[in-house]
Amino acid sequence: MTTLVQNKSNVRKVTMKHHDGTQRLVTVTDKETPFPKGHLLISHSDLSGNITYVNRWLIHLSGYKESELVGKPHYILRHPDMPAAVFKEMWTTIQDGHIWQGPLKNLRKDNGFFWADMTVTPSTRKGKPIGYVSVYHELDRSEIEEYEERYVEEVV
Repeated sequence: MTTLVQNKSNVRKVTMKHHDGTQRLVTVTDKETPFPKGHLLISHSDLSGNITYVNRWLIHLSGYKESELVGKPHYILRHPDMPAAVFKEMWTTIQDGHIWQGPLKNLRKDNGFFWADMTVTPSTRKGKPIGYVSVYHELDRSEIEEYEERYVEEVV
């Protein structure tokens, strides 16, 4: 759930409420950073969604340092334009041991954003869940435009 606090042309402040009960005030802009062609972004997280590994391409695209991501909840990258229902579906799917895939608008450290098609796979050891592996792929511009419209309608 998001609550609009302030709106100045292309900069706005939004209070975001997360599934773990925490909330944070984020500033967002309309500055999009393109996905790096031919690359994959990868992260690993524990069962609670805390980041345990990020590859250099995710570090580069997110604008964060590795030390600013590892140990933090994965929702540090959640953009307020994303409907909460998407994350509810994702968590239900992966906690049931299934793979989830879908387009996500991600928040960068500089308050801009990037789009990616994300696949989240449960990771197991000796048959027991130990975390999740997320792989981000590039989205076509037509897919981005489709989801920009769809997500705006769901958030409002």
